[in-house]
Amino acid sequence: MNSAPDHRRKPRETPDSRGDGAAPTAELDIGLIGCPELRRPLTRRGHKTAALKGRPGALTAALERRPAVIVLHADRLEDGGPERWLRALRRGRPQPLTFLYIPDGDAALVRDALLAGFDDVLPETSPSVAAERVASALTDSAPLSGKDPRPASSRTRFHRLESRSREMWRLFRKVEQVAPTDGSVLLLGETGTGKELIARA
Repeated sequence: MNSAPDHRRKPRETPDSRGDGAAPTAELDIGLIGCPELRRPLTRRGHKTAALKGRPGALTAALERRPAVIVLHADRLEDGGPERWLRALRRGRPQPLTFLYIPDGDAALVRDALLAGFDDVLPETSPSVAAERVASALTDSAPLSGKDPRPASSRTRFHRLESRSREMWRLFRKVEQVAPTDGSVLLLGETGTGKELIARA
């Protein structure tokens, strides 16, 4: 008995569906949400850049492009506060570096963004200067893919500390942000975790 050929469409095979453990990789260097002025200077530097659309609760399609870095314009916070946006942006795999672009340099918003957990803020009024900082972060602390705990950059030393952990490099960037200010910082942690070395950095 001959059966009719099956013309049903077969699902497209992707690294995630093959089951061979292949790690997802970034398809896009930088995703911009509400920052069209940054696209040209970033593209000129050779980065694959695209505008991402969506609100905090509807970013799935944008995150499927796996941007290594996402820059969110502060004006988009009207759609949700810093914490809500950050939770949505961190659903991406691998997790992107997150920047909040605040061209008017609002000090209270800078503080709120850093406390919420954004990797960095861009208070520069010049799109070219802001783009240079994003490009530098992408080069120096490239996001991870898969389960490899090391940054893609060969940079491992920060003052007297050494690490290839992405989480530690997030901490080091925060130290660099706070160091030039007059603010007081309370360092908490168990004995031997490097609090004194961070304080001296």
